[in-house]
Amino acid sequence: MLRSVAVIATGLSLCFFLVQPFTAQAADATQVLTGFYGDKTWSGYASLRFEHIQKRSSIVREWVCTKGDSLCPQNSAVLDTKQLRFSEHSSILNLDMGTGLYRHLELYASVPIVLGWQSRLNHDRGVSAGNSLVSTGLTSTLFDVPHQSANRVGIGDMTVGLKWAPVHTSENSLWPTVLLGFEYLAPTGKPRSAGTANVGGGVHAFTLYSAVSQSFGRWVEPYLRVSGTVRTADPTGPFKHKVVTQTRVSPGHSMGMAIGTQIHPLANTAVGKDFRADIRLTADFTTDGREFTELFDALGTSACDPSGQCDQTLYTRTRFDETPQKTDGITDVEQYGQLGASLWLNYDALNYLSVQLGGVYKYTTPHYITFADAGKDLDGRGAVEWANSRGQNEFNPFYNRSYDEYGSRFLVESSHDFRILVTVKGQL
Repeated sequence: MLRSVAVIATGLSLCFFLVQPFTAQAADATQVLTGFYGDKTWSGYASLRFEHIQKRSSIVREWVCTKGDSLCPQNSAVLDTKQLRFSEHSSILNLDMGTGLYRHLELYASVPIVLGWQSRLNHDRGVSAGNSLVSTGLTSTLFDVPHQSANRVGIGDMTVGLKWAPVHTSENSLWPTVLLGFEYLAPTGKPRSAGTANVGGGVHAFTLYSAVSQSFGRWVEPYLRVSGTVRTADPTGPFKHKVVTQTRVSPGHSMGMAIGTQIHPLANTAVGKDFRADIRLTADFTTDGREFTELFDALGTSACDPSGQCDQTLYTRTRFDETPQKTDGITDVEQYGQLGASLWLNYDALNYLSVQLGGVYKYTTPHYITFADAGKDLDGRGAVEWANSRGQNEFNPFYNRSYDEYGSRFLVESSHDFRILVTVKGQL
């Protein structure tokens, strides 16, 4: 009986502590500026955000194993064979700025400046020119391994966004903060092409998102964020829509979710109000599309061309004018997911100056990165034909049987993305 009373008393004390009034401020995930409203004439911020990214991927390729071989003595089969190791590093300086427009209404923009961005392909462990299915004397060489891309530098694609909080905890500490937002990614950077230093993506991306956070006492504020992004190719970029039989055009659309909590571990100390930590888990899903993959630079700069009697990188079956065309390195990609975790540490050093340090990890699920369909059956006869019953060529102009055909495709078996971010932000 005494134990039950003690538990009830403790619970009531905790509830009282959690709901007692305090100065409320939204979590960083739901922060929004106010300007030109009430006694707030203007508010804004400018920040420098440095980001360093390291990416590692393992790439396998399908191989047709015929019956009687030591690896498949009973029946023929298609096996996944380890082939390549991909590594990439990049350093980006982002110029971020924002201004309050009205009550909890903010306009913001971000401009990335790529300071360095380079990738490399090597043979996987145990693979060499003697047994490689990519760069070997056994078959026609698709591209040389090892391969190193050009070092990319320049101004990237700019983001402009608008966010609004119709409900905000600063007006009532018992309320959550509810945020609605829209972002537009514009193809302002020079579009990427194999062998060049360009860094632009060549697409328009439109993102809608919403976030909600709720404070529980002085210590913790959990939040949830959901988003969806639609991408469409820029007509002047590398993603071309040629004919109706093309099955994919631009990078895939995506949806994502983030769940996390902002905590104040030093809430009862002199610096408690100035220091906070943010722990976050993320999940994203991207649909089929065409992308700059791990093989982009190697395929796009391959020495395999008609002058060397090599057709490995040619769209040999699919050109509507029957003239073979060399690949630019962009390939069709299977749908995939990404799972991530991050830790952010924020310190408000002065009234108008804050510093943030962040660490992010993302894992990308296995997916094919050469995944083009042969074409579309336009007349419904059950096959893709050079000339169907209407005299139409049904082949996809971006299908390459050297690496898109079953038994020859490339698959990213595992991919890991590590990021470190440092931000210095000034705000009025």
